[in-house]
Amino acid sequence: MIRSVVMRESARLTPSEQEAFQALNHAAVPWMNFSASRLNGLVEQGKLRIFLAEQSGRVVGMATLGGLHLPRRLLRVCVHPRHQRLGVGSALLEPMLALVPDGIEVCGAVSIGHFAGMRFARRHGFVVSTDEDATDHLDLALLPTHPRPAAIPDPRVRALGSWLESYGETALHAVMDASVLDLPSDEHLGRWRESDGFLDSLDPQLSAVAFNGQTLVGFTFVRRESNVVHILNTVVIPAARRQGLGRALKTHTVASPALGAAEWLTTESVRGNAPIMALNRSLGFVDVSTRFSVRAP
Repeated sequence: MIRSVVMRESARLTPSEQEAFQALNHAAVPWMNFSASRLNGLVEQGKLRIFLAEQSGRVVGMATLGGLHLPRRLLRVCVHPRHQRLGVGSALLEPMLALVPDGIEVCGAVSIGHFAGMRFARRHGFVVSTDEDATDHLDLALLPTHPRPAAIPDPRVRALGSWLESYGETALHAVMDASVLDLPSDEHLGRWRESDGFLDSLDPQLSAVAFNGQTLVGFTFVRRESNVVHILNTVVIPAARRQGLGRALKTHTVASPALGAAEWLTTESVRGNAPIMALNRSLGFVDVSTRFSVRAP
């Protein structure tokens, strides 16, 4: 069967490829979504490469290799259920891994309980995280059926959009350099410093900033992709912690009317960060996928 499947790289997704890409992605990881315009934009900027598997002109699998401007590469492979176990995933994966320079880490995610996906990752040399691995990441999602908490405005928290219009982004730098609750500072926050337009890609109403008096002490970055809203980072400086600001920032997003018709609300945490894991779970987030990675030699 694999002989009749054609592998190729796409320099720009056509409308039909975009539709197939979104369908495959939604079937595999519905809590992760990327608009076609953003995908094509990342390809044009040299930050993402997309590979497609086609049979009789129909897309039956896809893979992306992102983070081409970062110290690590971000991997995703999806194959239509009817074409799984036929070597399509391996055929997509191998040319992508060949593009990764020696010494560069490659990481991705596999759904919790997706044992076939875990076996696939291990077969290709990836190390799949376990619950005991306190240094790796876990993706969490607020399921579509979970009731949203009531919106209770906190005077210490304001929407990012209205604040940026008045003060600009310079004041965020000191907070960004402080400790991060959700992700190591070399992940999304490092990406912000290297990427023009990062703040413009955030949702101005769902993202927020936090204050202690008149002093900016924290923020949460949130991005919307179609029916998925993703909390990228929640940051509070050490001196302002244990005052409920992390909860206030996340609640601003989780309870916001601006969520509208979003089906999925997602976030991510370092496994060993007990406070943020407890906060996420108290807000209703559940584990949906774990990261796999190959460490640089």
